[in-house]
Amino acid sequence: MKILTDSVENFSRFNWLSWVRTFPVGIPSIEAFTLPAEASLQTPLGLRDIVHLESYWSLLGWTVFLVLAGWVGGSFYFRWVSMAVLGESDAGIGIVRAILQTMVVSIIWTICVMIILTPVMLIVGLVGLFSATLANGVLFVILFLSYWLVVPFFFMPHGIFARKQNALNSLYSSVRMTRFTLPTSGLFVFTAFLLTRGLNFLWSVPESDTWMRLVGISGHAFISTTILAASFVYYRDMNAWLQIVFEQLQQKQGLPTQQA
Repeated sequence: MKILTDSVENFSRFNWLSWVRTFPVGIPSIEAFTLPAEASLQTPLGLRDIVHLESYWSLLGWTVFLVLAGWVGGSFYFRWVSMAVLGESDAGIGIVRAILQTMVVSIIWTICVMIILTPVMLIVGLVGLFSATLANGVLFVILFLSYWLVVPFFFMPHGIFARKQNALNSLYSSVRMTRFTLPTSGLFVFTAFLLTRGLNFLWSVPESDTWMRLVGISGHAFISTTILAASFVYYRDMNAWLQIVFEQLQQKQGLPTQQA
């Protein structure tokens, strides 16, 4: 289903179902970010249903509803994957608590992204007044540097679903883990990004009006779930390794005191 608006022409070029794909906790969807062009509205069963929004209030209402649906669906999805990988005893967080913590995580994530993007857009805009080529170069450098800021926040939801932590403790655990494992954690995040974005081109090859599109959707769902499951395994193993390292350091620091 595509949601379009008639009140503003530009809004009709935006698929409002993309709001369901909340970050960082949400259900991966290759269809959520497709533009509602006439060709993409075709399916093997005919035209997709379209909801026409005739006012800004209905637009706001649908946006709030879709974001809430994304939080709830993402909580169920992350909870199911974490329990399948780590077991219910370690990852069996209550669904109500998971939804509440997901909302907090999404709000913190949004605030952090806005704090980072606002000065970036100002800098790129000012440079673009002098040279578009130079602006593109500055944007590339900033995006490359900002990647290392994203890595500590990548595992922010994992503490909630893998260790039953609240949002703030999960954020601290993510930053703490990547602080000591930045090279390998950065490589893991970079590999996950390349696999996801690279294969998305493959999944998007079939046209929306052919049954092969189901193959692309199924492949995207399988790869996304596999990468999420692998991230939970990586998070668990890295924290277990750090725990062993910290215990060994504490023992070494305590030896002189015990001998004295």
